[in-house]
Amino acid sequence: MLTRALTGLFSTPANARAIGLCYLRAYPERSDRRLLLADLGLDAAGTGAHDVPSLRRHLRDGQQRDFIAGDTVVVNRWILSRSEASLCALLALS
Repeated sequence: MLTRALTGLFSTPANARAIGLCYLRAYPERSDRRLLLADLGLDAAGTGAHDVPSLRRHLRDGQQRDFIAGDTVVVNRWILSRSEASLCALLALS
């Protein structure tokens, strides 16, 4: 259920998965699904709100916090918030 909701955040989920794979190649230590979910503040057990609008708000807030804190990564010359990269990696692992 969570994977379906996360996929719904992207107009082209295949592109997000491709970015996630690039991120995981550059940062292989991040390839643990539980770690990625914790980075995103998401509940792996499925007890949290996993509808697309709620996830979009939650992840947008995390993205803003990451940029303010300087918590960014470079993937294929793109600067992404850690939240964005973790989300794409999570999709790549799904």
